[in-house]
Amino acid sequence: MKDTSGLREKVFSLFPLFVKAGHDLQAELFEHATLAEIPARQFICLEGNICSGIPLVLEGRARVYKLSESGREITLYRVEPGDSCILTASCIMSGVEFPAFVSTETKVVAIVIPPAVFRRWVNKYDVWSQFLWGLLSSRFAEVISLVEEVAFQRVDKRTADYLLDLADGIFEYCRSKNVKEVTPKRTLRLPRASCQIAVLGSCNAATTIRRSMAPNIN
Repeated sequence: MKDTSGLREKVFSLFPLFVKAGHDLQAELFEHATLAEIPARQFICLEGNICSGIPLVLEGRARVYKLSESGREITLYRVEPGDSCILTASCIMSGVEFPAFVSTETKVVAIVIPPAVFRRWVNKYDVWSQFLWGLLSSRFAEVISLVEEVAFQRVDKRTADYLLDLADGIFEYCRSKNVKEVTPKRTLRLPRASCQIAVLGSCNAATTIRRSMAPNIN
């Protein structure tokens, strides 16, 4: 990976561990890592794959999820700038197959560290181990929260929470683009949104929303 001032600044701002680690780890990073760009809505990893490297995300967002035999999905977590995938780290360390699916929701730019280098860093650099433990802790908390939602919250409550988050996203998009009038073409397409609601476990609610909104979709 070519060491440029712009890339170095972005990496160090998103992953300050490399600043704390000093010159040796920085030199290894730019010597062994590769820079990858993955388009939106593409698979990064499939269930059963062997992980070929661990990503450090610089731009974009990817979703890690499980898929049942019936086609139902549940999102485990998302990986965004400044993040990495703790499941990938676990698979590289233990040598097991990847237990989920990963796909990009937007274009993703990431640094990919080879497995052998990743393992060596765990034993050699304390800051790298601390980064992984911090990542594990935050992901564990997210998964516990997810289990609580699925096990203890009613479906209509989860659907309402999702719709509120969706509305917040539309509002932020309109504000950032200085959009005065909101139309489906300028925001999220409702059929796609209803599919996302179905993924949350409310197929009936998704069907109801799709039917009620259908006359307004151009």
